[in-house]
Amino acid sequence: MFKINGKRVAALGFLILVLILGKRFYSGLAGVQDIKANANKIVIGAETWPGYLPLFVAADAGYFKELGLDVEVKLYAGLGELSKDYMSGKLQGRANLTLDALDERSKGLDHKIVLAIDYSNGADAIVANKRIKTVNDFKGKRVGYEPGTLEEFFVSWALLQNGLTLDDIVPVFGNPEETMEFLKLGKVDIAVTHEPFLSQLIASPHLHLVYASSDAPGLITDILTFRSDFLNAYPAAG
Repeated sequence: MFKINGKRVAALGFLILVLILGKRFYSGLAGVQDIKANANKIVIGAETWPGYLPLFVAADAGYFKELGLDVEVKLYAGLGELSKDYMSGKLQGRANLTLDALDERSKGLDHKIVLAIDYSNGADAIVANKRIKTVNDFKGKRVGYEPGTLEEFFVSWALLQNGLTLDDIVPVFGNPEETMEFLKLGKVDIAVTHEPFLSQLIASPHLHLVYASSDAPGLITDILTFRSDFLNAYPAAG
């Protein structure tokens, strides 16, 4: 397990880390002869979060193909669409969040955690224009986030820690890439975001970071989950 934060990571060190973790994802499916013999394409969904990069490395480097497995890692712009496809069975697995995994289970999905990927230590954050100094200043302001996802949970948590709720803000819905653009264009005052969008936003002289996952250690944990119907059909995968 490793930390992801908003600071620049040395290129060589990060590359080594990615390769090691890519191999770890690969080795997690080692020995699955029943999958090789019977399964069609295995599709794993992932959102645009740096901690999920090892999945794409494992696929692009051919680690899965070495086992005779046809694995596609499908990229999603937002968590909502990713969860929808996973729930409907279009994906066998997904790079997940503990929060989303519990929510999906409460909605009736039988699935299992097979790997802890990382925890966020600053790369999930809330960015605002510089007129807004603290979370207490969010009251009555336009806040961009993706509803029903981690972004909504995260801003709700930040508000709660400061005696506010979602009823105290004006929500503007969009996925992290869209809300980044909303903030740049002044369509919202605040945006809930994560890397790689976070670094782009705080590079602007007119914007700054107000609240980050480093202010709530352990709140956001990333995991890899698979649907139980897939694991039951191919038990060696678990």
